[in-house]
Amino acid sequence: MAEHKLEGVRIDWDAGAGARGEPGIYNSFMGALAGVLGYLGQPVDPAWLMGVSGWAFRICVEAGMCPSATSVYDWCGVLPETVAQAGYDAVHIHADYSDEARQEAQAAILKGIDAGVPAIVWDIAIPEWGLVIGYDPDKACYLTLDCLGRAGEMPYGQLGQREIHFVSVTVVGAPNGRSREQAVRRALELAVHHGAGEEWTERPGYQNGLAAYGLWADALEKGLTHPEGVPSGYYAGHYVGARCYARDFLKALAAEDDGLAPAAEAYAQVAAEMAPVWAAYAQSNPTPEVARACAGHLRRAQAAEERGLALLSAWLERG
Repeated sequence: MAEHKLEGVRIDWDAGAGARGEPGIYNSFMGALAGVLGYLGQPVDPAWLMGVSGWAFRICVEAGMCPSATSVYDWCGVLPETVAQAGYDAVHIHADYSDEARQEAQAAILKGIDAGVPAIVWDIAIPEWGLVIGYDPDKACYLTLDCLGRAGEMPYGQLGQREIHFVSVTVVGAPNGRSREQAVRRALELAVHHGAGEEWTERPGYQNGLAAYGLWADALEKGLTHPEGVPSGYYAGHYVGARCYARDFLKALAAEDDGLAPAAEAYAQVAAEMAPVWAAYAQSNPTPEVARACAGHLRRAQAAEERGLALLSAWLERG
């Protein structure tokens, strides 16, 4: 049998972000989701997608700067809601590895490919989300794009059994009919809940929401960096990029509802305070003096975000 491959699929990191001096979409699940939606012919506004999904408002940090922090959350709860907030139903398999889970996931992947839908899959080439864009039954392998957009192949048997033994597969389905008003309100609720630390993570070594800023700032003041082999701007890319999208998402909402203007202004300050962190860490680790200055920017960003979250909470309470 010949291979089955979807042509023209790509990971979408927001190609225009670099020209703005911003990181773009660093979250690999969101880059893969944006790529799928674009392939399916849906216009993708990165600020809207990151904002409405709640990812523009998320942050998680580990005390020793471990890159795993970007994926230490409740996948089974967060990822289905991410796709639902984007406006779609989906098939989700998120489970500890077992032969049964792998077989269920494989069936979903192959069915999706045959229907013309790429699958979002964990741990393709590296422990991040990428895309399965086809399969070759003769070679018993998937045709893949990793989170960096590199094409490759992965044997069927490696699904969920590469570096981290967990099966995570999402296949986007039909539009779910969620209204814009419903989605916006839920997005802002997610922002407030996350900021208060109400979403799960592996505490105390990991912290999310507002508490993550202080942990990150402490690490920079101690001179800590990401482990060898991890880009120096890994945290900065994820979280500076996210807050740029939070700023833009809220600015667009405030143009329709001036009651959100104060929160939009607060998040504009958050993004402005975080921008120097991306500038300092994008290419290499900075000097200790610059790292300490970045810690100060993070603490001021935390204070601005605390104000922004209080304003969002007040807006939600007003109904």
